[in-house]
Amino acid sequence: MLANPPPPGEKHRATLIVCTPALLVQWERELETHTEDGHLDLVLKHYSATKISGKATVRVMQEQEVILTTYQEVVKSYPKLDVPEDIRDEEELKAWWEKQWNKERDVLHQVHFHRVVLDESQAIKNHETQTSIACRALMAKHRWALSATPIMNRVDELYPYFKFLRVPYTGSFGDFQENYCKPGSDDCNSRLHCLLDQIMCRRTLKDTILGAPIVKLPKHNQRTINIEFSPVEKAIYRCVFKKFVRVLNKASLDGKLEKHPGLGLVAFLRLRQLCAHTFLVQEVLEEILDLESIDNMEQALICGATIENKNDRNLLEALRRMIKAKPEVVEQPEESEQEHPGKLAAKFGSYLKTLRANSNWVELRTRTHCHSCGEPPESAIVTSCLHVYCKECLQGIANTASTKDQDETACLECGVVFTGAESCAGLKELEYDDHWLLNEMAGCKRRPKKVNMEWVTYENKLVMSAKITAARTQVEKWLEEEPDKKIIIFSQFHMIMQILEQVCQKKKWKYCTYHGKMSHKARDKVITKFAKDDDMKIMIASLKCGGIGLNLTMASKVVCIDLWFNSCMEQQAFCRVFRIGQESETFISRIVVDDSADGKLMEMQLKKSALIGQAMDDKSVMSKLTTYDILRLFGEVKLDKNQRPFIHLDDDEKLDSLFEKRGET
Repeated sequence: MLANPPPPGEKHRATLIVCTPALLVQWERELETHTEDGHLDLVLKHYSATKISGKATVRVMQEQEVILTTYQEVVKSYPKLDVPEDIRDEEELKAWWEKQWNKERDVLHQVHFHRVVLDESQAIKNHETQTSIACRALMAKHRWALSATPIMNRVDELYPYFKFLRVPYTGSFGDFQENYCKPGSDDCNSRLHCLLDQIMCRRTLKDTILGAPIVKLPKHNQRTINIEFSPVEKAIYRCVFKKFVRVLNKASLDGKLEKHPGLGLVAFLRLRQLCAHTFLVQEVLEEILDLESIDNMEQALICGATIENKNDRNLLEALRRMIKAKPEVVEQPEESEQEHPGKLAAKFGSYLKTLRANSNWVELRTRTHCHSCGEPPESAIVTSCLHVYCKECLQGIANTASTKDQDETACLECGVVFTGAESCAGLKELEYDDHWLLNEMAGCKRRPKKVNMEWVTYENKLVMSAKITAARTQVEKWLEEEPDKKIIIFSQFHMIMQILEQVCQKKKWKYCTYHGKMSHKARDKVITKFAKDDDMKIMIASLKCGGIGLNLTMASKVVCIDLWFNSCMEQQAFCRVFRIGQESETFISRIVVDDSADGKLMEMQLKKSALIGQAMDDKSVMSKLTTYDILRLFGEVKLDKNQRPFIHLDDDEKLDSLFEKRGET
């Protein structure tokens, strides 16, 4: 903006900066910090209560040097037009559209800007959303899209960037996929890389200018701690794993898996939870285990001399207590699956039914996962724009808006301001969740229930897991080596955070907790206290909440308990510590259980990271995650005579029937 201002006499002089509400204040500060008087003095804030209106709005905007706005304001400015059904002729449609466009568009789509800058431009990566469409319709001479993660999953996410930047030969979405996104096509890779070379400027911490690094930071160390399950944990894991495989294979061979696109991911999520701690999947264990099966397992492990410590025995006893306390299963009547859903939940359920009826599996999968974290939503909430979020994620979005005095909260997926939101947990059409999975295992209608912390202790002793033990050991080592350094422990599961709190209490470590269920004011207090209290060495933080946007450079060491499907989320969490302002050498430790879901996740992360990097540097592309790919998370996949995929397991597993209930096949 300083080096390339509009030429004298240029009518269109304003630079429009579009960003998330959380970044508006930062842009204001940066403009003040890096400009002198007489340069970029005319800055207009066009969002929330600071918006201007009236007949002179367009003229006023054209007189500005910089205009700050949000994605939701751009969406509001774009007209929502429904094409009349009686218009069939292309010329007639064009004339109607031009007339309605000129009549209905708001100020941001009336002004022709000198430059448009999209900050955190991954907001437009879904080309079908209102945010993407509205941003691509902005008029400007120059266009910039700024993002640290332009691609998170697949190469065709580049399509809206190309359209926004007006890249020649982009064509329609179908054309783009055909010309640039064919897996294994050298021609496609060459064409894509040729265009990226012309339009993309990529900078990393390794880049230099005139031989000097762009940013100087202390040394960064990242390592993976590989551990093994205890014998009891391993036996339980194998039992749950094989049960899930049977359920998924049955669903696939019956042709149901495609209609329940999230089922495999939910089963895999439960395995990931099992890697963290056995009691994260209490309901699954209640369906699989009984007292006899626990006794059989204990005898088998004793005979093999593999029960090595008191913790394993405590785990077995805690499991027995849980099974004894399990209430009788009461079959729920069909109509009780969805007790009087609210208007939004009912509307959302109807929409999902339509997607399933029309076999729109891609959109169905998109709509049934949280639009913030990308996971199957915990305590699902549906918004007025019919997008679903974890309750914690939605609270985090609202809190972020409130920190910047925003009186409105906008959807991350479409940019529309929420006019309402309500719980849709237990909605029948959300069949990606445990309800469907538990029903398949139990053979009757069940209602999911919350996990119970009661079973995590036995005889006043905490029942540890391999991961919790490894995390404790790592923290002990760091505190012994450098007692003045602060440590952050990230987890995405609240129960794990509660267990870690108990570990800290027993070790007499002063700690604080940071998660999305806390109010914004409470979270601010936690950050301040963690920074200023020299005795407080540990923060236990939610990966969903504490892993994005925060500056946590007061800490220099991080333990990550849980892995994500996409390493981008983990790296964002690590960058809360490894960033400008960090004065100490940083250490990151990820804890991975061998021969488990963790290993499969690491393979996926490596594949995604490599392919994303190749798409941007080495002329390669990335494929979509298909049902076949999801099944591969569980093992080797083969096809039956009807060409339906199923998971193939070895028949000589010693634990095949170790936990099987009597009479079960």
